[in-house]
Amino acid sequence: MNAPASFALGKSRSVGAANILFPADLARHALILGNTGSGKTVTTERIVHGALAAGAPVVIVDGKGGRLERTARALATLHQLPFRSALGLSPNSLGYNPCRIGEPAQVADKLVSSFTFDPAGEIYRQVAQEAISVLVTAMRLAGIRVTMRSLADALDPSAMRGLAERVAIQDADLARELRGLSSRGNPSSTAYLGMRARLGSVVRGVFGPALERGPSLRISAALKDRAVTHISLPAMASTGDVSVMARILIQDLKQAACLRLGAQDLPPAVVVLDEFAALGDPTQMVDLLRQSREAQISIVVASQQLPENVDLRGSLLSSGLVICHQVTGADAETMSARFGTRPDIVVSRTLDPARRGKVAGTSIRRSERPEISASELMHLPTGRAAVVWNTSGHRVAIVDIEPLTARGVA
Repeated sequence: MNAPASFALGKSRSVGAANILFPADLARHALILGNTGSGKTVTTERIVHGALAAGAPVVIVDGKGGRLERTARALATLHQLPFRSALGLSPNSLGYNPCRIGEPAQVADKLVSSFTFDPAGEIYRQVAQEAISVLVTAMRLAGIRVTMRSLADALDPSAMRGLAERVAIQDADLARELRGLSSRGNPSSTAYLGMRARLGSVVRGVFGPALERGPSLRISAALKDRAVTHISLPAMASTGDVSVMARILIQDLKQAACLRLGAQDLPPAVVVLDEFAALGDPTQMVDLLRQSREAQISIVVASQQLPENVDLRGSLLSSGLVICHQVTGADAETMSARFGTRPDIVVSRTLDPARRGKVAGTSIRRSERPEISASELMHLPTGRAAVVWNTSGHRVAIVDIEPLTARGVA
C-alpha cells in the first residue's frame, strides 16, 4: 500500500475537510502555538499520526517531562511500529550518551557549548574545549568508555598523566600532549576544575542514571528507522540540568542532520519539539531549523508562546505550516499579521444635517482586513485553530482539530 500524500488535520469551518499535505508542507517545518489547554497536544497527535501514515520516522522531544509518552506509545501501537523511550526515569528506558557519536572536537564542542560562559570566561571555554577533545581521543584509543562522568573524572592533572601512560606506546605524540595539558597552571587548571564541576553536577542530577545506562539511544538511527522515539526531559529535574540536556540534544540533532546530507534513500523524518524552544540556545535552534530542512527533517515546534529572540521567532513564523490555537496579548497581534490580509471594500456615507440626516453622498474605497483578527485568535475555543500553509500559494482556514480518541489513541 502506498503512503498517503496528505492527511486530514480536521474539519474546516468553511470548506469541509482541510487536507494538509505531508511531507510537502512539513518540509518547511511546522509551528503549533497556543495557551495551556487550548488543544496543542491533540494537534501534535494528528501531525504525528499523519507523519507515521506517510512512512516517516518520528522523534518526540518532550519538554513537558514525559506527558506525551503515553500518546507516543499508543501511536506506535496503532501503526504497528517499534517504540523507543529515552532519558525517562524508568529502568526500561534507553540511556543517552552524548559522547558516543562524533569526532572528538565535535564531542568537545557539544559539551562545552551546552554551558553558558560570560565574556570574561571565554578563555576558560576555549581551554576546556581543547582539553576535552584531547581526552576523548585518548580515552577512545585506550578503550575507555567515554561518558560525561568519565570525562569529568579525566579532567584532572593526575588522571591526564595516567591516561598518557596508557596511550604512550600507541601514540607518543598524544601522550606528550596529555602531559603538557596536565602540567599547565592557570587559567587551564581553573578551566579543568570548572568544567569538571559542571559535568559532575549534571551526572549527579536526575539525568545521571540515564547518562550511564546502556544500551543508549542513537539519534541518527532514530531518524532512519521507521519507529516512534520519545525523549523525555523530566519535569522534576533542575532548570539548569534541563537546559544543558536541551542544548546537547539540539547539537546531536544538528549532527544527525549533517550525517543525512550525504546518505542515500533515507525517508523524510519528523522531530517534534514540545515546549522545548525556550530551553535551547536561540542561535543553535535557528541553525537546527535551517540544517534540518536541507536534510529532509521536518521540525514541529509546539509552544505556549512565541520566543523573544527575534531570529528564532522569525524562523518559526516562516514555517510552511503554522497552527495557532488560542493565544493572548502581543502573540495574538503577531499571529494575526502572519495570517495576512484580504481585500475589502469600505463604503462611507455622508449625512446632510440640513436635510434631516438624509444621505448627502457615498464614497467607496479599497482596503485590507485581517484574514483572522487578533480578537478571533484570543477567543478561539479549545480544539479550534487558525491554520496557514504554503503548498500552492497562501492558504488560510479555521479548523476544528479532530481528536484521535475514536481511532484508539488515548
